[in-house]
Amino acid sequence: MRVVRAWGWSMHPNIKDGDLVILKEREPSRGEVICFSGYSGTKTLHRLVKLKRDYLTTKGDNCLNLDKAIKWDEILGVAIALKRENRIIPLKGRWLYGYFYFFSGVIFHGRNFLKWIIMNLQELEVYSWIVRAIFSDQNIEIAQGAETEDFYLIQARVNGREAAALKINKKSCSVVYLYVKIIYRKLGIEEKLKEEGLRFINTC
Repeated sequence: MRVVRAWGWSMHPNIKDGDLVILKEREPSRGEVICFSGYSGTKTLHRLVKLKRDYLTTKGDNCLNLDKAIKWDEILGVAIALKRENRIIPLKGRWLYGYFYFFSGVIFHGRNFLKWIIMNLQELEVYSWIVRAIFSDQNIEIAQGAETEDFYLIQARVNGREAAALKINKKSCSVVYLYVKIIYRKLGIEEKLKEEGLRFINTC
């Protein structure tokens, strides 16, 4: 067995940015998540959606298009579990994701459409009042999450729930991305994450 760290959001929420993914060397099945090194030697964790004698095809759950076909010998392992916040979470193959992978594109677009609606609603004072009322007893926690040789990951939680993340490149001392879940964007979390991020940047 081997362990790799997941970066990015192509498999969110099944695999989140910063998760430690446990791999097992065995033959994969359709619908399972595999790790392969087909793109310039970089490791990729995507779901297996097509199996042919000479090649395999994968796809990120949040991606619209299929990946470039890979060879069998490029597979590094099958994802069987992940470690997140000191918890071990089993990863099982998803039959629907494997055979009806085109639906994930529809879901992806639908989620983006809902986000667009919410983003426009956020400009209304009523929306802001509702969010503040829901989180009147908010408890915002800022803490460092996963870390590698190249990146810091700082996370924010509201009442124990994941709300935002800030990723910093150690070498360039620059922000790679700042992500705040839509429903929490009126709580000032972005500003708090930026303040915490500056402390890390100043130590570079």
